[in-house]
Amino acid sequence: MSTQPKPNVTSPVGAPPSPVTPGTETRALDAATPVLFLPVNIETRFMDIRDGRSQLWVRIYPDQIAIDSHEAELTAQEITDGETYWNAVWRAGNPPPSLDAVKAPWRGLASLYGAQRAAWIALEMTPTNVSQQPVAPTPDGSDPNPAPIFPAPAQRPSSWNKPAVADSRPAVAADYWRWRCR
Repeated sequence: MSTQPKPNVTSPVGAPPSPVTPGTETRALDAATPVLFLPVNIETRFMDIRDGRSQLWVRIYPDQIAIDSHEAELTAQEITDGETYWNAVWRAGNPPPSLDAVKAPWRGLASLYGAQRAAWIALEMTPTNVSQQPVAPTPDGSDPNPAPIFPAPAQRPSSWNKPAVADSRPAVAADYWRWRCR
């Protein structure tokens, strides 16, 4: 590790960080510390400051990959649609005579919720007796034997009860660098 002094990048709370001499901020890095770069959106703007000078302001915020909007609980409609999906898959038999017999219900669920949410709904609504799915397809007008037994997942009253959260905020990285470079 270098014995050179670390750059001073601490600032009062709410103030922009103190200017750092280019190239000095990397001296505080330890090669054993992993660094993960996630995509971010960057906005820049020149702002007029005193004495007729301009200053470049940079705003960095997380890109879509870093935003977590997943809600584990299902709505009543998602539960109903998950049961509809599994009833169709269940009636198709295991293995189904044609892949379309299981692809069609999936397309319906995914078109309603998107692939990621549909996958979560299908996973949460997987029948507890999935190993007992009938081998032969169930004819129209009759009930499968045995019938699927659905779990009772945690419910929420409506969609989007929780705000999306940016788990990998650049502000956290900036705070880390300020702490690390002291």
